[in-house]
Amino acid sequence: MKKFLTFITAFALPILVTAEDIEIYVGNNSNSTNERHKVLIIFDNSGSMSDTQEVKQSYDPDVEYPISKGSDNALSERFLYFTKGGLDGGSLPVPDSQNEHRRFLEEINSCQLARDRVAEYGYFTGYIKEYSFSGQKGSWQELPDNEGANIEIIDCWEDIDRENQANAGVDKDGNKLPDGYPADNLGDKKNPIYHSTDINDASDNLKTGDLVTLYSDNYLRWYYNEEIQLENKSRLEIAQEVVTEIVATTPSFDFGLQIFNINAWNEGDRDGGRVVHGIQESTPAAQEELIDIINLKLDPETNTPLCETYYEAIRYFGGLSVEFGDDDSNLGNFYKGNTPPRDTSIESSGTYITPFDGCSDDVFVIMITDGKPTVDKSADTAILGLANDFIEGIDDEDKTAPAAFSVDGVDSYLPRLAWWARHNDINKNLEGDQKATFFSIGFDLVDANKMDPDHADYDPDYTPPDEVLMLQKAAEVGKGEYRDASNPEGLTEAIREFLDNIAKRNTTFTAPSVASNNFDRTETLTSVYYAMFSPSANPRWQGNLKKLEISSSGLVDRNDNPAIDDDNNIKEDASTFWSTVKGDGPDVATGGVVDMFTNMDPDTRAVYSDLGASGTLTLFTKANAISTNAYGSTGALALALNITDEQIDDHINWALGYDVDNDDADTDGDTTDMRQDVFGDPLHSKPLVVNYGGDSESSQDVRIFVGTNAGALHAFDDQGNTVVEKWAFMPKEFFGNIEVLKSNDVSTKVYGIDGTPVSYTYDKNNDGKISSIDGDKAWIFFGLRRGGSSYYALDVSNKDSAPKLLWHIDETTEGFEELGQTWSTPKVAYSLINVDGSTAKPVLIFGGGYDPIKDASGTGGDDSVGRGIFMVDAETGKHLWSIKAGDTGFGITDSVPSSVAILDSDSDGFTDRLYVGDTGGNLWRVDMPGSDTADWKPSKLAYVGHDSTEDEDLRFFTEPTIVRALITETREYTETVDGESTTTVHRTQTPYDAVLIGSGDRTSPLSSNTTDKIFMIKDENILTQKFDSTPSTIGLSDLYDYTSNPFQGLTEGTAAFNALAIEVSKKDGWYITLGGNEEKALTKPEAIAGVAYYSTFIPTSSADVCKVDGGTSQIYAVDLALGIAIYDERIIEHANTIQDEVTLVTLPDDPDDSDTDTPTNISDGKKIELLLGDTTPLCDANGNCQGIKLKTMRTNVVLAEEGN
Repeated sequence: MKKFLTFITAFALPILVTAEDIEIYVGNNSNSTNERHKVLIIFDNSGSMSDTQEVKQSYDPDVEYPISKGSDNALSERFLYFTKGGLDGGSLPVPDSQNEHRRFLEEINSCQLARDRVAEYGYFTGYIKEYSFSGQKGSWQELPDNEGANIEIIDCWEDIDRENQANAGVDKDGNKLPDGYPADNLGDKKNPIYHSTDINDASDNLKTGDLVTLYSDNYLRWYYNEEIQLENKSRLEIAQEVVTEIVATTPSFDFGLQIFNINAWNEGDRDGGRVVHGIQESTPAAQEELIDIINLKLDPETNTPLCETYYEAIRYFGGLSVEFGDDDSNLGNFYKGNTPPRDTSIESSGTYITPFDGCSDDVFVIMITDGKPTVDKSADTAILGLANDFIEGIDDEDKTAPAAFSVDGVDSYLPRLAWWARHNDINKNLEGDQKATFFSIGFDLVDANKMDPDHADYDPDYTPPDEVLMLQKAAEVGKGEYRDASNPEGLTEAIREFLDNIAKRNTTFTAPSVASNNFDRTETLTSVYYAMFSPSANPRWQGNLKKLEISSSGLVDRNDNPAIDDDNNIKEDASTFWSTVKGDGPDVATGGVVDMFTNMDPDTRAVYSDLGASGTLTLFTKANAISTNAYGSTGALALALNITDEQIDDHINWALGYDVDNDDADTDGDTTDMRQDVFGDPLHSKPLVVNYGGDSESSQDVRIFVGTNAGALHAFDDQGNTVVEKWAFMPKEFFGNIEVLKSNDVSTKVYGIDGTPVSYTYDKNNDGKISSIDGDKAWIFFGLRRGGSSYYALDVSNKDSAPKLLWHIDETTEGFEELGQTWSTPKVAYSLINVDGSTAKPVLIFGGGYDPIKDASGTGGDDSVGRGIFMVDAETGKHLWSIKAGDTGFGITDSVPSSVAILDSDSDGFTDRLYVGDTGGNLWRVDMPGSDTADWKPSKLAYVGHDSTEDEDLRFFTEPTIVRALITETREYTETVDGESTTTVHRTQTPYDAVLIGSGDRTSPLSSNTTDKIFMIKDENILTQKFDSTPSTIGLSDLYDYTSNPFQGLTEGTAAFNALAIEVSKKDGWYITLGGNEEKALTKPEAIAGVAYYSTFIPTSSADVCKVDGGTSQIYAVDLALGIAIYDERIIEHANTIQDEVTLVTLPDDPDDSDTDTPTNISDGKKIELLLGDTTPLCDANGNCQGIKLKTMRTNVVLAEEGN
């Protein structure tokens, strides 16, 4: 049986500067952009578009249409109805029905452009938001998916875009709203201010999220009315009408228009098509000009050169010379060429002016056609000759061009062209990757009746014609979509669905988590958990926890559909597990545990706090909080909560989840239901998954523990398709945050349990299950990161009972005065100083933490806390050992925020060596031989930074990675015999410990004042020992500079290779200088099969104008010894993301895969892959990218020790 191991990399997507790493989410609005989507419509003006069909008369806004048949209530008020994010297979709202909840009162619409378009066309599509409160502050937020009853006021981004301050709407009380732009955080709940006349106050939230389409009730009555008189219209007239409406009612898109040349009579005559309206910003004048072309100047009179026309469009996108665009000309007396004329404003001296903005960019093509390609071969040779220059992130399976597609025996290369334009950089004159996505609509090309199982003419053997299959294939490989349309309504819905999908936005999530399989500890279970959050300018952030699963082909949703898109984010239409709604995707406010909480009665929650005797856990109630074991009185409790005595009940209930402020704006005024945002945000807290086991591999009992900045650690029970919160623990040290979070009226981020929990489990009888009855144990430990200077330990051995507090330490605890903010995620280990008889007891090892004094800009001076390493008994929290500033031989002056790397160098089960970096650019080694701590000594392995200048002020925030390896040292020897000298080159295998680490200020990822680096430092003292004299410290000059990739392209054994290898062998490792003064390493490196992986981040503010939305994440994949590129490129880029952590998982068996390998000294041949969104085969240092097997091997290195 073969199992596959996979890396999962999770990305937190920057949305929106402070010396906190949330600056990539909520600071620096000057870098935010309102992206306008570029769409080129290829409009079929061939002769067959003159064919007519019977359709119902068009919508007339001057006609009052009757109430739809079957409506149960006429409803006297005027409503606007809405759909959000497209129909997704659903239907338009049903007017006049009390069962239809997608509606709100027409009078609360403050979007003037929507009012105008709805009045003229019956509908409008744009970025529509409602104003809602969270605490005392309000902002413009997404509309609910399917419920409009609680919406009080709406407005739109399009009014901001057009600088239209007019507001004809009213507020919830019927008061006329003053003119102005929609703005956030003005006024308060009692005296709300929704608008500002200063456009600089306009809300950044408006141009985000899903598109919303508004419909008048009159339009929907027309839409559903089956008795409206029919009339004959040509296909061209239908398409003209529909495209006109789309252009007019969707102003947030920038449209262009391309039509066919006549292409007659033969190949080579008047080929291809021409752009008659270049893609440009959709101003009122541009809209009017485009609509005039569509309505007044198009006639159905050409052949159908689909491929040639799209080829010309790609030349336009690429800024290349005009090929077919100027080919149209008169033909006899019946065809007047170049009418309407090509748009010469997009040309310069015979060359197209690209519509791209000069950065990595996308253009979307929608081809509307009613026929098969004709006289369409003149671009074939050019298409076949297009060279590949693949964009970043293309999977190998997508690098194969599709074959020619036969349409009635004639080959078409439209699918090949659509594939090429989507997978290659189509404009090499601009920075980054430019690509085109292809959508297609077959207009009246299929017999819909034969495809409808409910129709009398249904034919199960019916096959669509070749031209339909060809258009489908082109859309598939062009990464767009295909739709059939047979009437105006169908054509409208197809185009709108395309635009909805184009406009989809992504959201923000942190590192994924998986559980190990208790039946095979080399494997993981198939569930993957994503903690998500949505940033806010206020302290209260929305969060969520969602679940996907791993299949043999990658991550899938609950419907077994692929769940990750091409940008490595959760797909917009993915339906995650636990969700009660369809297609919750990356939406933080729906699906996941948010759905669970929404449907949960707050009375049923079990929320504990350390309010009992000696800090034991009791339920968080007012009675327990004012008991003598806790605060002792209501006055003392009110003081801790920073409120009055009278406010205590409301505040405790709010913290427990009750919607006491009616933030959800229920019409019934119910304040006893659950707040939607009770979970809080897991900003840095990666979920911990603990598997309590089960009777079979398929029945494992999995619990998820995760902290949030609402101040609680949550325990969830994954029950497959549902999830249950078992309990939450809210330490009383966070009671003072409740008022700030509840009011939500300041701009300062509030932190709670911001650290990642870790676990220790002990299965006493080795039955694969954790059961407290059997004496098994499960403990979890967590720090607070920005939330404070505490560490907590909980006993969760009984999975269905309340947790027990094992211990709590902070900077006031004796022996721990040096603790800073507890950023360092503890490491569970065993030590010779914590043995009870013959039983080893677990210990925790962690760094001293972070000193926020280093938040200040400029060079970092000496810190006052966090300067050390601690070891405690995992069960009791007892201080066992530490090394701190001022201790003999430990000249540390900088804080230690990272986890500590631990090493058992002699494989006896006990940790005997530590490595850790500090915020001063030092890398420390601690030797721990034997059980006498007097022999445990630190040494400074390396010092590669300098705090005299900002440029050299390197800081280590990430844990080092230790790789035990053999390195080939190349030495040159000269021997003189009889006066003749002979020089030879020798290679020897030398054991060493490679220490991998990268520098970068995690607290300020947008800073641009330091030149950071990634390092491989050779520690040749591979024995843990008590040194007679302190080893020398490695400096930057002792490392070889691999920045320029010196070994790349050299052949091993050649003179050039040997000469370089000799120089490198004299060094103590290498470094690579990261790009400019901006790029920084923010996560722990990884190393597999001789390849080192470093993740780095480049902020927008310092990269260039092409880097938007926070920055770019990159992975350096380099040979551990030589630093050369392993993949096609040394750097794998993931635009617009900040990479968090890499997680190993095993993929389930592929039923079609058989393991024919016969590995030697290998456990069972498990294959490792890198999942960047979906699986990417790992390569080894020899460049073999066919997959790497996980090996369990023993390597013996015999060394002579002194005295033996």
